Amino acid sequence: MAGVVCFGDEGGGFRVCSRVCVALLCFEKTGGVAGTPRSLYEAVVGLLGWRRGELKWRSVKKAARRRGVEPLSVARLVLGSALAYSIAAGHLGDSREAQVLKDSLLLEAAEAVAGCLGGRRVTLILDAHLATSGAIRSAARLLGASYARMVDSRRFLGVQLADIVAGACSERVVEPGSGCG
Repeated sequence: MAGVVCFGDEGGGFRVCSRVCVALLCFEKTGGVAGTPRSLYEAVVGLLGWRRGELKWRSVKKAARRRGVEPLSVARLVLGSALAYSIAAGHLGDSREAQVLKDSLLLEAAEAVAGCLGGRRVTLILDAHLATSGAIRSAARLLGASYARMVDSRRFLGVQLADIVAGACSERVVEPGSGCG
């Protein structure tokens, strides 16, 4: 059975009363972890006419509109290509609780996709600013992940795709939810 890589990132402002979202996207492992899912990434880049640099929601939204593409369709393309996904959302009541909220949303997202992965070997790759080490260990246990790592999103295509979905959620372009492919 093929391995699965789950990528996570957060989106939203971290000011009081802002919406914060965590997206967890899982894909069949294709080649190296950093390059998974290359074909989807290349499809998004082609759709946007993207030249270089990291895919971030704000830039993707602007590039999509310049090309006459609805930003929602970019997020839907990413979600529709995932083996499993979960988007969890919450509201920040106090700036001091930002990390607690992100940790809680990560665990909610991990719990939602865990049932979709059915005994597969899972690798968990998260943006370096997403969660505390305790939340990462807990999410890895929920997913049955044999390996979990925090990374620089510029080097991992799947984390950039998760940023697109989390950013779309934070601006209410995509609603929270989960699904199995």
